[in-house]
Amino acid sequence: MALRGYIDGVIGDELVGWALDEDALASRVRVRGELDGLVLGTVEASEPRRDLATAGFGDGTYGFRIALDPGLLTPGVHRVAAIVGAEAVPLASDWIVRDGEDRPVESVQLTAAPATSAAETPRGDRAAPHAVAPQAAAVPDAEILVAGVGGWMFLIPAGAATRTHARLDAEAAAIEELHALARSLGTIAHAVAVPAKHLLYAEHVPPKHRPDAGRRSARAVTARLRHSPDASLHDLYDALQDARTHGRIYPRTGQTLTWVGAIQAYREIVKALPSPGLRPHSLDAFAFGALEPVADALGEDTEPSLTVRPAAAAAGAPTALVVHDATAGRIAELLQTGFSRCRVVVAERVDPRVVRAARADVVIWIREDR
Repeated sequence: MALRGYIDGVIGDELVGWALDEDALASRVRVRGELDGLVLGTVEASEPRRDLATAGFGDGTYGFRIALDPGLLTPGVHRVAAIVGAEAVPLASDWIVRDGEDRPVESVQLTAAPATSAAETPRGDRAAPHAVAPQAAAVPDAEILVAGVGGWMFLIPAGAATRTHARLDAEAAAIEELHALARSLGTIAHAVAVPAKHLLYAEHVPPKHRPDAGRRSARAVTARLRHSPDASLHDLYDALQDARTHGRIYPRTGQTLTWVGAIQAYREIVKALPSPGLRPHSLDAFAFGALEPVADALGEDTEPSLTVRPAAAAAGAPTALVVHDATAGRIAELLQTGFSRCRVVVAERVDPRVVRAARADVVIWIREDR
């Protein structure tokens, strides 16, 4: 592997650059953007770049753009980084900052972030979760690949360290902090736990690795929040177990929700929001088509394609900020249809700066319960 790339700079509301593996120009690498320790998101570097094609780098489709909120670029110096692949190779930069009309922004300066970011662990199409708290970046949980009953495949957290009392306390505290922040801003906060595949289809997990539904993290966090005045966790375990009558919530070998699962989760979330004017689209608003390959499958697998979905909400509908840990991309995509403006951020934690900058009516934080 010979990773190479560059950050052109921040242009408008995007971190722009290119990245490639000179030893494998036919493949595409993934790039994680960071600003002041905040993980902006992880994307595939696959956008066309004429300059790269002219320079003889394959077909030139190695560009990337990672969205960021301009409100985060306050006057002063900011640390920026673009981390490539599992090796966490940082990219150099020209430190250019331009606004949406390509004019230099003199009040903002960029500098290199310290090379302390945790390496990304690719999981097919899923980006590994990373903390977005400015103080530190969390190392993703170690996972093991387990072959289940009937050809099912699972990625299961290794060991019991993922459910320590300290970690559960920290998760409950983070939800309480989000609700307190939302209350101070006059907005609505809604934290959601989506059960991981091995929890929802435990009957297909070999006995040695079979989870105990009664010891789920979401259940323990919910118990910790029971006496909180307003903070709570919306645990989708029971709802998605019931929704299995509509079809597979997870594919046999893939690790992210099917469209059937995402639609059921989306409806449960919207129904629980105490915001006037918000209603989930009916199941009749969606239609499925031919089978298509599962994007993150660990073996040959297909699922029905989603061919019809509702149009976006009209102007005047509430606005939203959706933060998810890269496991709920389809849920976030469906939630966007219910709001007049909906910003989606892929991050393990909710950064208060992002919440303040978004100025949304509703803040939805979705995490996978593992």
